[in-house]
Amino acid sequence: MGKTVKRELKYVWWKRNYFPHIILERPRGKNEMCKENGITRADDQFYIVDKSLYTGKMYMYIGLFFLIFAFFGAFSRDAFEIPGVFFLILYFLTGILLIVYQYTHPPKKIILDRLNGIITFPGVFYGKPITMPFDKVSAALKFNGIGAGVSLGFSHHKILATDIDLDYTPIKSWSFIVWYMDKNRPLPPGKVFDPYRKRDYERRKAEGFPEPLYESWISIFEYYEYYDEQFRVRKEQEERQKRRNKRNNKYK
Repeated sequence: MGKTVKRELKYVWWKRNYFPHIILERPRGKNEMCKENGITRADDQFYIVDKSLYTGKMYMYIGLFFLIFAFFGAFSRDAFEIPGVFFLILYFLTGILLIVYQYTHPPKKIILDRLNGIITFPGVFYGKPITMPFDKVSAALKFNGIGAGVSLGFSHHKILATDIDLDYTPIKSWSFIVWYMDKNRPLPPGKVFDPYRKRDYERRKAEGFPEPLYESWISIFEYYEYYDEQFRVRKEQEERQKRRNKRNNKYK
């Protein structure tokens, strides 16, 4: 349990590279719920991220960029000749569609149901949200084009996949999701989960501490040794403060 196995996943550009349902790397701790990260709920039952919160007006700004590009392009000398006119129309329509999409797209929520093992994630464009058992999810590295790198994608079509960005890298995002969705493990790192750790522990204790659902390539044990140490130090500080308060009250 305490031993870490060093392994590596490589991305091969000519085929889709699927992730195993394994905690591959240690994810970052989730320490707050705010607009910047889109987290709207984080406890021992659900973890919900609304992508619309942190993307903001992104589609509108990109749409305006295309419209401005088309506007100035119309003043070029060969703007209304082929192929210039084709690109002019393409930029204009793309800009309009992106602005319309900004105000008409469906909710872009990622919902992790820890206890029932169900995950919900957005469809592509106007597609309906997709809900399925987590162990049936096909997660892969999604190639975004030259210079754009790769991201984590949940496949729901032979070609299409939804971007799922819950951490800095695709592997960390996937590792966090696997960790959270394994209801037989403690909750992942992060202050947002601290108020619910005891309740989650009591649930697992009542169930007889069943074996983890998914494998881990990192040492979960080491993390919780650190967490327990931090908890112990904080507890000692609180006890010292109580003794000081009691002593001060005695001499008042």
